[in-house]
Amino acid sequence: MGLNFGTLKGGPAALASYDFVDLASGTGMVVYYLGNTFENGVSGAYLTKDPYYSNHVIIGKSYAASGSVFEMINDFDFDLVFNLPQTIKGNVIVNIPVGINEIVEASFRQFLHVKLRKWDGTNEIEIADASGAILLKASGGVGTYGYSMDSIKLTTPLTHFKKGETLRVTLEQWGMADDPQLPEKTGYFFIGNDPKGRATTDKETYTFGTEPSIATVQIPFKLDT
Repeated sequence: MGLNFGTLKGGPAALASYDFVDLASGTGMVVYYLGNTFENGVSGAYLTKDPYYSNHVIIGKSYAASGSVFEMINDFDFDLVFNLPQTIKGNVIVNIPVGINEIVEASFRQFLHVKLRKWDGTNEIEIADASGAILLKASGGVGTYGYSMDSIKLTTPLTHFKKGETLRVTLEQWGMADDPQLPEKTGYFFIGNDPKGRATTDKETYTFGTEPSIATVQIPFKLDT
């Protein structure tokens, strides 16, 4: 189970329309933003239709990545609780901005593994999963960055959600040092999750610079026929 930041009430049942409709597959697509908030001392990570200013533009951590072996560095859950029954089926497209900051001079690699799950408050049920491309951050000196915008497709089977059940998007960020002769090199591995696309907030040291920090997921909802 990943690090669960919270849940958000809502869903397409309350919407007047979809973002776009695929008549061939009989699905209505809804685009959700990934972001996080802060309430009464508790952080929450959500899927939302509203492009608000996220509490954190960047989420991640420093890591002494081992040489030549990928290890999971970050693990984040973004949740959406349905107020009415829903059914999803088809291709889920996830766009996630990722980055690496070179803290100690070295080259690094990273990739994302995305999971789509159903969460009922007790159990996680796997729906679909897929990995993105591998990003190489060639050594450019301490303080330099490497960025990528991952586009990952997950093929989801027909899946029903009851009222009160949660659609969960889990992001796993895997990384390693690129030089097996230097088994431990420290880098900062992070993802962007600001629906407004800012580079950073004042409280954060790391930045997306001129790169996009907007993370989205397209969810296909079965149309009534």
